[in-house]
Amino acid sequence: MAIALTVLSTRIGTLAGRYGARPFLVIGPALMAAGQLWLARIPSTSEAWRSGVIPPAATFVDVLPSMVLFAIGISCVVAPLTSTLMNSVPVRNSGVASAINNAVSRVGQPLLGAVIFIVITSSFYASMADRVAGVDVSSPEFRRDVTPLNPPKDDSRAEVVAAANEASTESFHLAMVTTAVLLAAGGAVNWFGLGGAARVAPGERRRDDATEPAAPGG
Repeated sequence: MAIALTVLSTRIGTLAGRYGARPFLVIGPALMAAGQLWLARIPSTSEAWRSGVIPPAATFVDVLPSMVLFAIGISCVVAPLTSTLMNSVPVRNSGVASAINNAVSRVGQPLLGAVIFIVITSSFYASMADRVAGVDVSSPEFRRDVTPLNPPKDDSRAEVVAAANEASTESFHLAMVTTAVLLAAGGAVNWFGLGGAARVAPGERRRDDATEPAAPGG
């Protein structure tokens, strides 16, 4: 993602200034959602990259396509999103707009993380209760020894280990689908919310003509 943002952000920002931010703020979340849905198909038997310079084939099939789609998608979003926000307010309010943008981005990430955590945890322990008979999945001891997306303790029964592997995979799939739905919803909001947004050329900023004089020669 870092490579894609470095290589593509400037180019996409220029294209957004020419054609408008709306297409990129719709296509970007759609690509990111597609990347998450690709992860939602990863099987529990997918081989992990544990050591060595060259990853196993499963990495190129189950993980890499998702990373590429997500990287291109987020590159389509970052520059147009910031420029759309900053160009939608008068210049005199640009500082406040930038602060709000930063605050929302900081608050949004932990909130989303909390939502995904609830989805994963509830799905994981519900699945464990169905797969392993006679286990109290609500007990603190069990939840200390068996946690979502992690292998159980070494002394756990083979039945519990196998069930945890399948339950973690299912809860991960559900989390990826949830994220994809949220991304698709964001793209839909951008499609309808920016329907009447005018294109703004690079470097051009909106002025509040009622309170600010035009720039010399403007």
